[in-house]
Amino acid sequence: TAVGPLHRKILAYNTSFGYELHGNHVGGTAAGDGGAFDNTRGVAYGARIVYHYYPSATETAVFGRFDLHASQGARVHNNSWGRINPFTGYDGTTRAIDSFLYDQEDNLIVFAVANATVISNPENAKNCLAVGAVQLFPNENLPYSNTSSGPTADGRRKPEVMSPGQSVQSPGGSTGCATTALSGTSMATPGISGIGILIREYFTSGFHPSGQPVATDAFTPSGTLLKAMIVNSAVDVTGIAGFPGNREGWGRAIADHAAYFLGDARALALRDVRNTDPRALETGLTHEFRVSAGSDDHLKITLSWFDRPALAGATYAPVNNLDLEAVSPSGVAYLGNVFAGGISTPGGVPDPLNNLEQVLLAAPEPGEWTIRVRGSGVNEGPQGYALVMTGEVTDQSCVGDFDYSGVTDSDDIVIFFASWDSGDAIADIDHSGGVDSDDVVFFFSAWDGGC
Repeated sequence: TAVGPLHRKILAYNTSFGYELHGNHVGGTAAGDGGAFDNTRGVAYGARIVYHYYPSATETAVFGRFDLHASQGARVHNNSWGRINPFTGYDGTTRAIDSFLYDQEDNLIVFAVANATVISNPENAKNCLAVGAVQLFPNENLPYSNTSSGPTADGRRKPEVMSPGQSVQSPGGSTGCATTALSGTSMATPGISGIGILIREYFTSGFHPSGQPVATDAFTPSGTLLKAMIVNSAVDVTGIAGFPGNREGWGRAIADHAAYFLGDARALALRDVRNTDPRALETGLTHEFRVSAGSDDHLKITLSWFDRPALAGATYAPVNNLDLEAVSPSGVAYLGNVFAGGISTPGGVPDPLNNLEQVLLAAPEPGEWTIRVRGSGVNEGPQGYALVMTGEVTDQSCVGDFDYSGVTDSDDIVIFFASWDSGDAIADIDHSGGVDSDDVVFFFSAWDGGC
């Protein structure tokens, strides 16, 4: 079948046909499928590919490239390329990435960090997921030598995660199904993109919250939810000092550490609030959730949001600031990104820089935890976000608290009916697959109970 909607693998090919080793290798790792469970089969081997050569380094070209690919069906965008002449500032290329992701929230852009010393751009964009490289098993806790470190010029943490990128076997022949070994952050990045595709399928197939496919539970996740899930899955790369840090970010991603399947001991709770959601945050607003936690597993909470783009040339790129807080059953407060010895510690000050925050406790106090997301400085709102919570957790929040304020009041009724009247999927609170009168009954039953 010709390349296009009916082709088994290539949905769109936007340049002249031909063989190129680097692109073939990268595409094979993300989504290749040679028909056997071997090195010709990629991480998300059932996915289809939209392909193009990298764009020129201008804001218009970069935005246009992602916009084109999204129009052709792409939702996770792998970028195993960088600037030929590295630049560390926030310029038009980084602004284009942040603009695209803020506007088109179904998408996730994944970038390789440079095979160099210092983080540069376009991977220093706020909203993309930047990937560094570690070695292959059994040396996965050691970094690949040529993987650059952050922070960015304005102090933000990059890369966010790492993946194997040394001597990766993937398709590498111009004919047939030959493979070859290549090394670099380019080889690490498609592994993360493949994880992003699989996690997206996890949600669109209705695996959350039950851990098995339920059609009426299916929803389209935001790109920032995919980013939060991947970061939440990561583990400390013990061969790199300091966790989290400016070389490993939040560590090496392991997809199964985020996704919950029926029978798993580790559970998953989450929120996915889009910028267009009537509950999206403004300055001074706080969303509050309650989860019960056991002490037999970690408690890991990751907050991510796609920030508004800054002006090209800005020396300080953050625009909107949200903050994460987790309060234990006994009242001990932990702020996002306040770490000591690899785990969260009480005290500290909120992080004003990063649009990715985490609380991590190895042995949490058992009982009911209060999780808060604060709109500390939403200068160009409204601001959505994704919140992912894993561990021995059970979501205790009330359906009647529709505006996520932490209490049930008249505001919940106003926002619920505004969503219900417009047919917004967020009003399908009984998970029937449609917005109807049963949702109203379900909502008022919970709201009247004051839960």
